Amino acid sequence: MIIGLLQLALFIHVLVRSHAYGWLMAMSACRLLAYVDPLLSLSATILLLIAYAVKVVWPNEVGASPALSLPRAWSASARRERDIVHYRNQLSLTGSVDSRLKLAQAYCESQRFQEALTLLESAASGIYVDDPVLLGLLAWAQLGLNQPQAALATIQRLESVDKPQEQILLVKARALEAVQRDDDAARIYESLLGRYSGLEPKARLAVLHQRRGRLPEARQLALEVAEDYKRAPWHVKAEQRRWLDLTDAVREQP
Repeated sequence: MIIGLLQLALFIHVLVRSHAYGWLMAMSACRLLAYVDPLLSLSATILLLIAYAVKVVWPNEVGASPALSLPRAWSASARRERDIVHYRNQLSLTGSVDSRLKLAQAYCESQRFQEALTLLESAASGIYVDDPVLLGLLAWAQLGLNQPQAALATIQRLESVDKPQEQILLVKARALEAVQRDDDAARIYESLLGRYSGLEPKARLAVLHQRRGRLPEARQLALEVAEDYKRAPWHVKAEQRRWLDLTDAVREQP
């Protein structure tokens, strides 16, 4: 009876919160074992429930510790490195601009901005000189190399040919903040709340408000970051942990 209720709880939690449907397949396999050996099926089910509680429920509902987040961070880093190797091989085989842009994005995601910049500058010619994707990645790389004015100039070129995507608007807000145009940066951060996938705009806006002395607004946003992080699926927590950490000092203010 208790095991059955726990199985039902796992089913509901997967559907509503974690969306990690592989656990449901594992549960089905445990139930099928009952036709072979009921005791083995019960043991496998108990182990599966314990594993789900440790890997998903505890990090999601109680909060992932840095120790639990580290393996996921390493996994994300390894994935990015695999992407770099893959797109580098594609580029060597095809020499296409598409492969060049995908490799440049992988470099930016891994914060290898100089390599991204070199790659993009060599592609910015001919019909691709005003390509929106290329210009967006170029601005990202320029900001990563502490060239906010250059990033803003590149985004201005992009805006003359296309509407920037949310990721590039975030780059623009960061560049504006770097050149002390805080009002303009705050407006862009605010426009991204609720439509950007991730906690970065809200966390950066909280820190910006704190620096400008708008402490109540800063603390409210920081508390929202903590709540959003708590509700996030376990598999994205490692990527979002840095934005929770960024707002620690804001939440702790009186």
